[in-house]
Amino acid sequence: MSKMIMPILLLAGGFMVLAMWRSPATAAQDFGSVLGNAGTFAQEVVSKLAEFLGNLGR
Repeated sequence: MSKMIMPILLLAGGFMVLAMWRSPATAAQDFGSVLGNAGTFAQEVVSKLAEFLGNLGR
């Protein structure tokens, strides 16, 4: 991994551990929200890409 990215990832991981330590239920809800949003984004990207590719042949 890059020397510049590693400290950022360690800091983010530390905040994640601290959040889970202080309030596990809230951290779980937040993590679920992030995963849901990422899934929705991925679904939109695939949908728009399929629509774009479908319209190329017209």
